[in-house]
Amino acid sequence: MMKRGIKVAVFSLTALAFLLVALSIVIKIWLTSDRVKELVLPYAEKALGRKISIEDVKINIFTGIEISKVSIQDNPEFGERAFLSADEFVLKYAFWPLFKKKLIIHRVRVIRPQILISINEQRAFNFSDILAKIKAESTESKEPEPSEQAFIPLISEVEIRDGELTFIDQSAHQASSFLLKKVNFTAEDISLTNPLTLSLSAELPGREESRLEVSGQVDPGASAFDLQVKVDSLDLKILSAYYGQAIPMSVLSSRLDLASRIVAVGAENKAQVEGTISLDDLKVIAPRITSTSEPIKMPALAGDYLIKADMSQHLLRVERINLMVAQIPTQINGQIANFTTADRTVDLRLSAPDVDLGKLMAAIPLALRPKALEKIAISGRVVDLQAGLRRRGEVGGEHQAQADSTAFFGQAKLSGVKLLYQPYASLSPSLDGSVRFDLRSVQIPRLVATLPGSQAMLSGSVFDYLHKPAMNIKVESQIQDLARLYQAMPADLSPWLSKVKLEQGGVATIVATVSGNPTELSTLHYQGEAAWQKVRIKPKEASVLKQAAGGGGSLASAASAKDRTGSGSRLKQSADGLCPILQLDGRTRFTEQELTIDNVNISLPKSDLSLKGKIANYRKTPIVQMDVASRQVSLDEVLASAQALTQEGEGVAEKAPQKSPSADSAGKKISASGKVHLARASYKSLALHNVDLAYSLQNDILRWQNLRAEVFGQGVIAADGMLDVDKTAYSSTVSLKSISVHELLLALAPKYAPIFSGKFTGQIDLAGEGKEKEKIQQNLNLTGNFELAEGKVQNTELGKALFSLLPVANWEELIFKTMKGKVAVEKGKIHLDSDLVREDYVLEPRGTIGLDSSLSMEIMVRISPRILQTNKMLLSQYLNLTDERGWTVIPVKAGGTLMRPALKVDLAAISRGMQEKVRKEEEKVKEKLEEKLKEKLQKQFLDRLLEKGGQEKDGQGEASKEVQKKMAVRQSQGGHPRLRMS
Repeated sequence: MMKRGIKVAVFSLTALAFLLVALSIVIKIWLTSDRVKELVLPYAEKALGRKISIEDVKINIFTGIEISKVSIQDNPEFGERAFLSADEFVLKYAFWPLFKKKLIIHRVRVIRPQILISINEQRAFNFSDILAKIKAESTESKEPEPSEQAFIPLISEVEIRDGELTFIDQSAHQASSFLLKKVNFTAEDISLTNPLTLSLSAELPGREESRLEVSGQVDPGASAFDLQVKVDSLDLKILSAYYGQAIPMSVLSSRLDLASRIVAVGAENKAQVEGTISLDDLKVIAPRITSTSEPIKMPALAGDYLIKADMSQHLLRVERINLMVAQIPTQINGQIANFTTADRTVDLRLSAPDVDLGKLMAAIPLALRPKALEKIAISGRVVDLQAGLRRRGEVGGEHQAQADSTAFFGQAKLSGVKLLYQPYASLSPSLDGSVRFDLRSVQIPRLVATLPGSQAMLSGSVFDYLHKPAMNIKVESQIQDLARLYQAMPADLSPWLSKVKLEQGGVATIVATVSGNPTELSTLHYQGEAAWQKVRIKPKEASVLKQAAGGGGSLASAASAKDRTGSGSRLKQSADGLCPILQLDGRTRFTEQELTIDNVNISLPKSDLSLKGKIANYRKTPIVQMDVASRQVSLDEVLASAQALTQEGEGVAEKAPQKSPSADSAGKKISASGKVHLARASYKSLALHNVDLAYSLQNDILRWQNLRAEVFGQGVIAADGMLDVDKTAYSSTVSLKSISVHELLLALAPKYAPIFSGKFTGQIDLAGEGKEKEKIQQNLNLTGNFELAEGKVQNTELGKALFSLLPVANWEELIFKTMKGKVAVEKGKIHLDSDLVREDYVLEPRGTIGLDSSLSMEIMVRISPRILQTNKMLLSQYLNLTDERGWTVIPVKAGGTLMRPALKVDLAAISRGMQEKVRKEEEKVKEKLEEKLKEKLQKQFLDRLLEKGGQEKDGQGEASKEVQKKMAVRQSQGGHPRLRMS
């Protein structure tokens, strides 16, 4: 048996050797390299329609036909480069047909090929002509029977090893190209009737680890395929030519992972792709929409998708694209009609059931956030976000310029959306409601903004929000608790807020329309009205304590003042009395140019004020026209409240930059005018009635006209004047009639109220300048005349000194009927020229009183005989110093000061007085002698006329009467001319 086996083996090997020898002989004789070229090249060139060049052909009985340096020419319309070139083609042939002189190829292996795939501007591939030729020949011509052919390509397996594929696309908006390396491809069971199995792998450009893997089956007969496609770490930068016009940014790097199953059914012209996708490490630059050229890291996304295509209807249907972006789930669906043409129509829908805005804003890079949101933190949720996109035409194509080629629209519900602007975090509104939007505008049917103590209803639209936003919003706000809203307001929102506090209970209603660019507040237009009810305002405790402590610089000084007094409660009560709660009620209307005050009532415990008017241009240079009326007002109360509301708050004055007066004057200057009517007013103890005046403020000059007020129901004050606020210069004309001096001083200078009393009447013109006391005294100019009726001056040092000098009356209590005269103030001195008249004495003070209390006066004292009789010594001293009435006249000089006067009798004045008295006595004697002489001469003259007249009684009666008349006239003129001469 063993020998038999050996024999069989030897026979088999001999037969095999014989076959190999025979095959080698056949190959050497028939299948030469030239024969292969004659068989293969014409067939391939005819089938492809391309010129093919071969460098060398080697035939190996074991490995097959090895063709080296193969090059297939590209379509001439695409250039002169090779469509395919390879280092080596290996053709596997069938063994037995060689003996029939037939070359049947069933397997092709391509070693290190370089393949060029091109797309021109008309979207045609460089191999489209090959496909068209193959399709045409298969349908129009009948191939010869295999038995008639010497070369029969029955290829069932194709293999490509270590190839390179260059892809060039000139159809994109920007020509692009990329290279696939290490391309390996196998196709098995190739048949026109049965499915074939293929696999493809390649290294993608961009990242080192980027790879493409394709596997599955293709049924050429049914034009169907089922492929699994996997992309690892693809850098989207290589595809920028396809999306560069669609998005306003450039990709620097990215990592795209894709796993898809692509199924196509050719008989139905339908296909679908389903799989998963993830995008990470996405960095872009966006100079078109940002101000930076620095890389921007985008948020990662992941999801799955299902897309179906109907080629017969050119319809691409997006069944679902589920994405998770920044932990926010979203879904996209819709369709793209005519997706294979430039006239494609996109109709997509996006929905997000629950969007966490905090997470979304955290995921959006700072460089891509709208400028309006750079300083705003957003939190809350958007519920049921629905958005849609409709577009006709390709991106960047001819439809790009059509205004209606793209439509973006949607709606969303906001739930507890908070806008946190860091400087005003406590005022962050909470938004609830719904909005609608499209590419051009955002519509707000109803949005509720909730702030501390208030709610606002918003409705309207915002237009062109992507470029230059313009809004038209209606705001209806009901502020139920102004105090709570006030507490939430930061102090730096307005320095005034740091000085006051609002009591609970204030209500405000505001209805307004706002339009303009919300990013440029100065361009906003708005109009509306506001109603205020029981808004109660009070200065803060710090301001109250400062004022109560005498205007000190800090709370510490106020506290120390309280400690010194030992009575904190009294200080608090006093402060509350000076700075009471102010209540505001009324209605105002406003626009960006004008604030109209229809009727605003300000109530204090002792006062009520009614304001009516308008403030024009209040955002730039305010022009105020305001009338003020009051039934009853306490000026103490109003001034204390105004001072507390306008003085610097704690810490504010230290931080505020110092401004020079010139800077202030160069800034906003308020112009104002109006009328004031106060039915009853009080200032300290001063009671005023029917106060009326007109005022104006222009260029920092305050003027008041037609000021008139009744004082204590008896006297009247009238005045006109002006005050230069910038230079602190003033002038005024004041008229007073029957004013109680005691009551006036009690209100204005209580220290002097016990000294003076009486009814004051006079008119004074005054002018001056300055803020400091010394400058005011130096620059004060005053002229006027006055009368003080039924007056009294008591308890004065001057009166005491006068009594010591002339102890004939109670000079310490000067009670007089009238005191009248003239007064002037100039260069710090009071010039006085007056008469003080009483029944038994008269004082005539003339001279100056310095504002520093210095005295330089002459006082003429006139004493009646009745009073002087009570002091025999004075009577004997000044017996001859009498006037025409018999009153004794004593001149007194006053020096020193008001508090320490120095009085003495003016002897020089007495001497001058005596001389004047003698002169007057002499003149009186002379006048009496002349009078007696005149009487005697007149009598003699009349007697002589009468004697002569008796003789001429008849006919001369009338003449006598005429003469008597002439004589009487002459007598009245000083006598007869002749007598006067003598």
